[in-house]
Amino acid sequence: MEEGKKKMIMIVVIVACLVAAGIITYSTRSGGIGVTTAVWLKCRNADCEHEWQMDKEDYAAYVREHMGSTRVQPAIICPKCGEESGYPVEE
Repeated sequence: MEEGKKKMIMIVVIVACLVAAGIITYSTRSGGIGVTTAVWLKCRNADCEHEWQMDKEDYAAYVREHMGSTRVQPAIICPKCGEESGYPVEE
């Protein structure tokens, strides 16, 4: 194969790898493709233990509004039992 063609093929392969790396980086960071926009919550009331999802933005707004001076994460009101016993599920 001609030397010029080899260089062109190598440049195309390198550019393709860089593009793939950029797409992978974008999709795994801050709001990119495939990143969930929901928070899973679970009721800690032993008689309920309901699990549900809440939009991340809504959850963040709720926490900001209900965060006390102690800076302790506030409980979310469970939609099933009505108790303030919902917390994010730890992965």
